[in-house]
Amino acid sequence: MTQAPAPKSLSTSELVHEMRNQLAIVRANLEAFIDGKLIPTTERVEALVKSLNRLDGMLTDLRSHAATAERARMGHFDVCALLKENFNSFDGLAAEKGVKFTVDRCLAASPECTHFYGDRVAIAQVVDNLIINAIRYTPRGGSVNITCARKAGELEVDVVDSGPGIAVHEASKVYQAGFRGSAAGDDGGSGLGLSVVKTGVEAHGGTIDFRSTTSGTTFVVRLPGIPVQPSTEHAARCDRCKDCL
Repeated sequence: MTQAPAPKSLSTSELVHEMRNQLAIVRANLEAFIDGKLIPTTERVEALVKSLNRLDGMLTDLRSHAATAERARMGHFDVCALLKENFNSFDGLAAEKGVKFTVDRCLAASPECTHFYGDRVAIAQVVDNLIINAIRYTPRGGSVNITCARKAGELEVDVVDSGPGIAVHEASKVYQAGFRGSAAGDDGGSGLGLSVVKTGVEAHGGTIDFRSTTSGTTFVVRLPGIPVQPSTEHAARCDRCKDCL
């Protein structure tokens, strides 16, 4: 059985971008705790510890000029538990921005998700960047909704915001490293977020699509979570990819 290659190395600028993301998440949550906007529940505090652990790993990678993806090798893990931790860490950032943040998840995790195959750090980066972008571009009083579910044999994560949308003439450039759309204004972003997302998704054999109007944007990520794509002949005999493992 041939395993999928590990996601490619992140550049130094991409690592710095990811570190800033984690710092923004931790800072926003701590400020929300201090201001009384959020209750520091055990789940929220644990999510912040995980963000600090990821930041620590990135610092190690930066010092050694190695990529996070090379440190966190491909393997099986519970992707539902990972995403739950990620989602919990964004309450503070949304509260600081004055954005309503909601998450719709499966009532019970499927075996395919508790035995998901991939790079847990890269998957976390994909989700972090999409949600940070959504909150960043959504005006105060707006909303960001996450839907996480299994559809057609894949894990699908939808990130829906009520921001100004992506200009039609900029749609073909959103995944280019360093590109910042006209809606970005002077927010100080690096324009690397969606480039990191696309790289991470495609390295896992997945796809990313988006649709956008003047009333909001929806990004849809689909991830197979398996080490190989079954052949056409085998797929006809097997309705669950996990049976091939």
